[in-house]
Amino acid sequence: MTTQKKLFNQTLLICGLVVAAIPIIYTTVLQISGQLLDYLYSIPRIPLALESYFLALPLMIIVAIYRFKKINNGYLKFKEALVVGLKVVLIAVGVLIVYDILFNILLAPNFYTDYYELHGEQMLEEITARGHTEDPLAEFEGYKEKKTSSFWAYYSEDVIRGLIIGVIAGSLAGLIMKKKRPKT
Repeated sequence: MTTQKKLFNQTLLICGLVVAAIPIIYTTVLQISGQLLDYLYSIPRIPLALESYFLALPLMIIVAIYRFKKINNGYLKFKEALVVGLKVVLIAVGVLIVYDILFNILLAPNFYTDYYELHGEQMLEEITARGHTEDPLAEFEGYKEKKTSSFWAYYSEDVIRGLIIGVIAGSLAGLIMKKKRPKT
């Protein structure tokens, strides 16, 4: 493997890890301070960890694409930009999923049980108040079941959301930064 390829792979890894580190550090600090259960329920406010993730992800994708272009002597194809963006997303989402699994097994194995005990009644009232469902209790139980039992259903949303952001950020950066090699 060439030095440039190693350098670029390091850049991809660093960008993905930076994106993942922001929500990991934030939720870990909230968990240690005992504020995570209350903070996550402060709807309609979007948790800062998610805001920072959605801001950092496109930024780190652009940084990785810029580095790729620089390593590639200033040339960049649209497809290359898209692939770089998706690789950053996959690294970040993979790290976040591993962290979440470890969090739910080691750090706080009863997190969702405690969360629903603390906020379940209020959540059920909000579902009922929206009035768009015939059986609010069934909707609430379905939500709980999805969060606590189905690995793929729960994490597929994060993966899909990340891939969409990756495609958009990679496409935009690719369109703006693309530069073809001159034909010889």
